[in-house]
Amino acid sequence: MARILVPLPDRDFDVTEVAVPWKLLTRAGHEVVFATEAGATPAADPLLLSGVLFGALGAEPEAKAFYAELERAPGFARPRRWADLDPEDFAALFLPGGHAAGMRQYLGSAELQAKVAGFWATGRPVAAICHGPLVLARAVDPATGRSVLHGKKTTCLPKYMERTAFYLTAWRRGRYYRTYPAYVEDEVRGALASADDLVRGPRVLTRRGSDGDDRAAFTVRDGAYLSARWPGDSYKIAKELIAGLAVLVVLLWGALASARTRLNMPAGWTWPPSAAMADRGRACLAHLDALGVSWRAAPPRRKVTTPIYLEDMTVAGVALVPLAKKGPFVMDCLLAAAFADTAAVLRSAGVAELRFAEIWDYRNINDGRRPILSRHALGLAVDVYALVTDDGVRHVVEADYPDALLLTVEDWLRAAGSYRILGPGNDPRHHHDHFHLEVQVDYRPRSLAALPP
Repeated sequence: MARILVPLPDRDFDVTEVAVPWKLLTRAGHEVVFATEAGATPAADPLLLSGVLFGALGAEPEAKAFYAELERAPGFARPRRWADLDPEDFAALFLPGGHAAGMRQYLGSAELQAKVAGFWATGRPVAAICHGPLVLARAVDPATGRSVLHGKKTTCLPKYMERTAFYLTAWRRGRYYRTYPAYVEDEVRGALASADDLVRGPRVLTRRGSDGDDRAAFTVRDGAYLSARWPGDSYKIAKELIAGLAVLVVLLWGALASARTRLNMPAGWTWPPSAAMADRGRACLAHLDALGVSWRAAPPRRKVTTPIYLEDMTVAGVALVPLAKKGPFVMDCLLAAAFADTAAVLRSAGVAELRFAEIWDYRNINDGRRPILSRHALGLAVDVYALVTDDGVRHVVEADYPDALLLTVEDWLRAAGSYRILGPGNDPRHHHDHFHLEVQVDYRPRSLAALPP
């Protein structure tokens, strides 16, 4: 169903906080993807498997059994690298904890904090337990310069738990339970908008939740963010994340079905634009720059995600020439990128100009039952009425189709895959005199792209 990202250090993560959520999530049909800094196979804190003191203060037998099963999972043995992570690949993020020294690799990584901040910006579910909220406390929202947790309510490892574990074991384990000089609770609280936004929950030291009993467990939910305190809350936070994912899939399915059947918009299209759409726009602008295409930002237009102007309306030797209207002509960056990506196809056929009538135009089409928005309203379509070759010959769609050049260009553009093409060959009723070139785009997060478009 959904794909959940779980970043880890190379060693010393908490057995229960990783193995229990993994077991419950995979049991529910979800895919859990692990990632370490350089793709090394991770390993849990060995003392939590053997016992911190005299075989005690470790993971419960069921959690250890889940971990033994996890160690045999291919995705755990061959995790991804942090540097390769893309928020769009995942429907949710889970940040586990742990307290031994190896956790500092994960808790203190600026690279991971930036990835986490990028995922947070998508608005998709994020869950964190124990030391996990410390990653969020240190992750900075570039738009505000503050922690992504600023303005959110959260829990984390309570100071009394961290202090008690340290006092009980310091004679034998030294500072094993003190990951940093500052207590986790103090640092997390300092990142919040108000000290009251840190919620400790009922005081507990030994009673734990289980697969069938959550009475001793505690979580805090604030919108799409879910947090818990310690390994004893692992079952509860996993079950609540699963419930949230079920709601997410239902909502996304409904939204996609609505876009498909009511609005006739690209899959995943929303207005205002989603984080995924905004990210696609930024990537598109970078693509134009890489291709050497000259463009400038256009003022906002209704329903256009990334409005731009092409400076001289020429891309890679192919000119876009209006039939009547005067420019400048607003288009979505994705349409400009489609021109750039297919210009070589046009030039190989000897095409020097595309004569067009419309690009952006906020209007409806009518399917005979109700008005629906045209792709022109999104700046994602252009109506081409003629092609002009290098020798100056005009090939007019209405008069000359299906001549050899028009058929060749239509076939080559269709094979390139950048456009959905409507014209006299497949829609003579509505497009008898022009080619309607419409960018093919899927805005859905890749973590849910298996859903039908």
